Amino acid sequence: MKEQRNLPLISGLLMLPALVFQQNLLFLGLQTLFLVMLQPILGKRIRVLPNLIMLSTITALNLVQPYGRVLAEPLGFPVTVGALELGMRRSFMLISLIYLSKFMVIGSPRFPGRLGEMLSLQFSYYQGFLSTPVSLRPSQIIRSLDQLLLSLEASDGTVHVSRLPKRVLMFCAASPVLIWVCFAAGSLQ
Repeated sequence: MKEQRNLPLISGLLMLPALVFQQNLLFLGLQTLFLVMLQPILGKRIRVLPNLIMLSTITALNLVQPYGRVLAEPLGFPVTVGALELGMRRSFMLISLIYLSKFMVIGSPRFPGRLGEMLSLQFSYYQGFLSTPVSLRPSQIIRSLDQLLLSLEASDGTVHVSRLPKRVLMFCAASPVLIWVCFAAGSLQ
């Protein structure tokens, strides 16, 4: 059913404002954790190392610019509360938006009209790019990416989705509610 294909996209669009406008760092972390944990439930794999690298790198880069109360000064380098919170906020936001985008393209959304067809093709390419395993070697990175892009072009962007599983449909309904509950709880504190 074509209408079902667009449900993850619609669900993701409903969740987006609750993520972007979340002010409470703890609840933003919970929202991010929920989106990450949603992947294996939907049949996708979680890669922990890239998430930890993003979290630590973005947080560390924000510590370079001191902001707020000083927590410690290891080797004369001030570690501040404000820079730590800002770094964690930025890294949680980036990770949650990455996993939200993965969730939104699960159904290979389709739109009417010529512009909708082009947009649907872009979503299909993005889903194909995310779901194709690629082994990138530093010495052959261009060749590996070229092979991936050529294979996506050969498939003409068509991703065959007969029907979304019931668990996907269930999480399309439940996910926005849970994300907005976290937003509301974070707004109360």
